[in-house]
Amino acid sequence: MPPYERQAEPSKGTFLSWDAGESKDLVILSEKGAESATHWIDGEAKECKGQGCVLCAEGSKRALRWTVQTKCEGEELPWEMSNTTFFGVEDVAEMVGHLQGLRLRVTRHGTGMKTRYSVLPITGEEKAPEEKRNLAWFAGEIKRLCALANMDPKQELKLFLSEVASDLVNADQVTQMQAFYKYIDQETKDLQQPDEPPPEEPEDIGRYF
Repeated sequence: MPPYERQAEPSKGTFLSWDAGESKDLVILSEKGAESATHWIDGEAKECKGQGCVLCAEGSKRALRWTVQTKCEGEELPWEMSNTTFFGVEDVAEMVGHLQGLRLRVTRHGTGMKTRYSVLPITGEEKAPEEKRNLAWFAGEIKRLCALANMDPKQELKLFLSEVASDLVNADQVTQMQAFYKYIDQETKDLQQPDEPPPEEPEDIGRYF
């Protein structure tokens, strides 16, 4: 019997995610956050069905989640976060007076159950769009992404121009660099770890009174 051939491809870029220690600048596009709830069973997320939920009836703890639409690095993606993280986002939104259009620098600290996110407002000029970034910026990002995946950028560039995008061999340097950056960015996303369960929410003793 011949080996089974897969048909489905892994999902790419569905939700905004961070590596440990990574910072991202983003703009929130939503007017309000969308609320949901999740049960974590043996490290796997299970949607809470609300009233009549079997997992709630079994005593499984319910973790509140929030989702907002964002624009990050030129791509629109939903950002799903814990109640603690969204509370921090709303602290900034309250300070500036709005959620929609809020510009943030978000940094992930730690991994697993010790994961935390710091949320800071961005002031001043908005980051230049991709077409205005110079060659040095693209080269630096390509080197960083290749290092994460233990890839040689020179070898990857040769492969890119010979097999992936041979039609760009005679294109100008800016066009080649932009296309190569997008290729490396997509390739390294496949190697990122899936989202981890959110850390335990600190409990307030005030809930007993």
